[in-house]
Amino acid sequence: MHVHDLMTKDAIVADLDTPLSDILSLMQRRGIHQVPVIAQLDKHHKSGDVSGMVTLNKIVTREFDLVKTTAKAVISSTAKVAPDATLDRAAELIVNSNQRALPVWDNGIVGMISEYDLVKALIVEGRAEDLAKPFLAVDDKAGIGKAKEIMVQKNVSRVGVVRAGRATDVVGVIGTLDLAKALAPGTKTPHGGASVVRFGKAGAETRSQRDRGYMETSQLDSVSVMNFVHQAPFVDGDTDLRKVAELLSNNDEVVVKLSDGLGIITPKDLLRAYLSKRSVELVQIVGLDREDNILDVARVQQKAAQIIEHLARFAELQPMKIYIKKHKKQGPKVKYSVKIEFPTSIGVLIANCEHGEKDKSYDQLTTVVQRALDDIERMARKAQEKFHKPDRAWVSEMRSEKEEGIGLRTRKIKKGSAMRRD
Repeated sequence: MHVHDLMTKDAIVADLDTPLSDILSLMQRRGIHQVPVIAQLDKHHKSGDVSGMVTLNKIVTREFDLVKTTAKAVISSTAKVAPDATLDRAAELIVNSNQRALPVWDNGIVGMISEYDLVKALIVEGRAEDLAKPFLAVDDKAGIGKAKEIMVQKNVSRVGVVRAGRATDVVGVIGTLDLAKALAPGTKTPHGGASVVRFGKAGAETRSQRDRGYMETSQLDSVSVMNFVHQAPFVDGDTDLRKVAELLSNNDEVVVKLSDGLGIITPKDLLRAYLSKRSVELVQIVGLDREDNILDVARVQQKAAQIIEHLARFAELQPMKIYIKKHKKQGPKVKYSVKIEFPTSIGVLIANCEHGEKDKSYDQLTTVVQRALDDIERMARKAQEKFHKPDRAWVSEMRSEKEEGIGLRTRKIKKGSAMRRD
C-alpha cells in the first residue's frame, strides 16, 4: 500500500499573505490542524513550491492579531511526500517533522496524508497500557487560559478536564481545535468547491472583511473550559492496540484507565511505537548461535536501531544485515570480525571491522560491532551531505548521546571531529 491509496485529495492550501483569521476559519470548518503554504499560487496550483506549514498549535498558543498577521509570520518548515511513497516512509516523515499531516507532492500538491490515515493501515501490537502517557488535566472550574498555559509549558496539544477534587472523573478533553473555537466564535468560512481550496488575497471574501468578533485574551482566559470540552473514548489498560488504532482513526486521542490513574494515547504515539518496532526488525544479525551472550545481541540491535531511526529522517531504508564471524581463539577468548551491509536510497553502506592483533578487546562482540556501526554513521553523513543539507538535529543528538556514554561504549567527542559539523 502506498500514500496515494490513503491520502485525502481535498487539500487546503494558503499563500504567504493569507491572514491567520482566514486560516483559522478553514481549520475550524474542516477540523484540520495544519495548512501548507505555497510560495506562488496559480489557478492550477502547479507553480511555486511548498514554503512550509501553518499549524493550529502555533496560532492558538501564541498571542497574534489574527486579522493583521499573515501566514509568513508563523510558517514552519515541513517535509513533502510523494504519492508512490510507502506508508512506512510517510510515518517516518510525520513523526520526525512533528506534524499531524504532510502535503503529497507531485509537481504540485495533490493531497494530504495524515496520522489519522496511517493508523488505519499500520498494525501495532501490544496493550494500551504499554503506550499510555501521563494524562495532564485541569479541573472543570478552570478557565481556558489555564488549559492554554499547560499546553505551552508542557508542549502538548490537548489537556484533560476532570471534576474538581476528583482526578479520575473525566469530563472530557480540550484540544487546539477547541481553543480555535474560543478564539473565533461563530466564524464563517470562504466557499470552495474545488478539489483544492485557495483563499486569502486571491480567494473569497476574507474573515477580516466579514467580522472582527475575535475574543480578547483577557476575556479568553476567564472563559470556562466546560464551554469547549469535547468527549474522548475510554479504554482499559489491557485493550489491544489494534482496537485503540481503530478508535484513533476518528478521534484525536483515547483516554486509558490504568491501575494507578489515567493515561492518554494519540495517533502519533502509535506511529512512534510502530516505527520503533520496525527499526528493530530492520536489523538482521547473521552468524551468532545460542552460546553467544543474549545481552550482547540486544545491545547490538538497540544501537543499530538507533542509527536506522536517524537515517530514516532523510532516506528510504532496507534491512541492515550484520554478518558476524568467529575466528580462532586467543587463549580463552574469541576473535570476532564484522561486516555490515545497509542498502538505502542514498547508496549501499558497507563497513568491515575486526579485532587487531594487539587488540585488548578480544571476546567483546559489542566493541567490534560498535566500530563498524561508527563507520556506517560516518558514511551516512557524507552521503547525506551530497543529497541534502546536514541534519543538524541528528548530528547534535548523536553527539550528546555519545558524550553521555549512551550506546555500546563511552567516547568523548574531541573538538574538530567529524561529528562537530554544526
